[in-house]
Amino acid sequence: MIDPRPWLTGVGWAAAGMLRVAAMIRASPWSHAMQVPHTNLLQWTSELLNATYQHVDDQTGLLPNAANDPKTFRDAAGTALVTYAAFRLGSMNASLEQYVGHAERAYQTLSTGLDPVSSFTNGLLTVNELNTGVPGPTSTESLSFMILMSAARRDYYAGNVTGAPGPPPGPKPAPPPPPPPPSQAAQGGAARPAAHMPLAWAVAVAAMMFVLVRL
Repeated sequence: MIDPRPWLTGVGWAAAGMLRVAAMIRASPWSHAMQVPHTNLLQWTSELLNATYQHVDDQTGLLPNAANDPKTFRDAAGTALVTYAAFRLGSMNASLEQYVGHAERAYQTLSTGLDPVSSFTNGLLTVNELNTGVPGPTSTESLSFMILMSAARRDYYAGNVTGAPGPPPGPKPAPPPPPPPPSQAAQGGAARPAAHMPLAWAVAVAAMMFVLVRL
């Protein structure tokens, strides 16, 4: 049975993929001849993000698992990938920075939401890879998307983007202060005790645990 709903992770993959192709075009010897496709890719990404952010939670920056259905739970994994795309798009074209505010709120919510074993806290949820019908506390893809999101945000505020000439170099204004912790109601799931740690450490721990399990 085909599920036709626009899943948030799929939206994120589409946006991220178009930006990756646009970056490849700009770095290629044929970039001048492909200006129209390059412009189209950035515009299509912007249109996709604009539609997706119609259902954003303004307090946390989180997005629903079904991108057009705010009644579905707010998916940390898909939100991280869409956030990556929003920061990258702003880096690649200064006229398309209108999604960075949502992206920054999502980053502040997600980057402090991992516990020492790389599970999300404060009621943050992802798609359960072992049972896609119910949300779970973490996933392999969510941790990968968190790394992408952090790298894109770093490059955006540094005025730099790898592989695609963007706005003139120079640091961006400092991001706004983080929002208050997301409420249980905002996440659509039961809250878990918060236990924060740096994102890089959390991902490293998860990777080591994966290797040990395989051994």
